[in-house]
Amino acid sequence: MTANECHVFKMINNVRKNNQLLPLIAVENCILEARYNSESMSAQQNLAHDRTDEKWSDRIQKFNALGETMAENIALSPNEQRLIDQWMGSPDHKKNILNPKFNLTGVGYHKKYWTQCFIQATNPQQKLKDSTSLIKPKPTNPNTSLTPQKELQSPATTTGP
Repeated sequence: MTANECHVFKMINNVRKNNQLLPLIAVENCILEARYNSESMSAQQNLAHDRTDEKWSDRIQKFNALGETMAENIALSPNEQRLIDQWMGSPDHKKNILNPKFNLTGVGYHKKYWTQCFIQATNPQQKLKDSTSLIKPKPTNPNTSLTPQKELQSPATTTGP
């Protein structure tokens, strides 16, 4: 994760800790999906889960960001603290952050556009084998775009705002 993404990830886990919830585990497929969505929203100047060229359910399948339950928070925010305040001030976003069933996540950021992917995985250790846990900041190259890692053969049921 980038430094900004890592900061939000840690802030979200602090919110969860303050509410007696287990921390979320950051996984690569969620991070990549979230960053891809933030880049796409920025490029199209469109804050939305679904766009004319792509639906949220299709995107999470492309990145294998799948589980028993999935959700996504998005926002347009100038900084990390304002982002957390926005999400915690919104009942639907707050519900995702404080959902005790969610155990995996990824945060994506691009030019003030934010995305957080949430997954409930029955076997998070298996998900970790399928992905790489990433909580350390990594430098990003703003001149490159992310592409999905793999396509899935079968559709999945999705939930979330």
